[in-house]
Amino acid sequence: MAAPVDTENTAPNTPGAGAPIEIRVVADSAGGQRDQATSASAPADSLGPAIFRIRDLSVWYGTHQAVRGVSMDIPQKAITAIIGPSGCGKSTALRCLNRMNDLVPGARVGGSVLFGGEDVLS
Repeated sequence: MAAPVDTENTAPNTPGAGAPIEIRVVADSAGGQRDQATSASAPADSLGPAIFRIRDLSVWYGTHQAVRGVSMDIPQKAITAIIGPSGCGKSTALRCLNRMNDLVPGARVGGSVLFGGEDVLS
């Protein structure tokens, strides 16, 4: 089931800003079972325990805010897809999971990214 994203949280001056974006969270467990959550913020518990818990993630490049207030759980032992239009912040958000934004001059990250219960941004 798909859920529309609040377009007020879409970063300004990006392609698709202000346009409705549909997010579908579908996980395919290692055992081949396919489950579907109703929104990006649905708890991972419905799909299994979460390996990543992302809360209020925001990313800035200088004064430009590329990602604003993203919260979601990513279940372990499942395939998770992040799909959206070009320039909406998918890759920027993914770079926060392994701290690749630390290598970008002027990049600043807010919020928390928990991996196995530990905040990787600390």
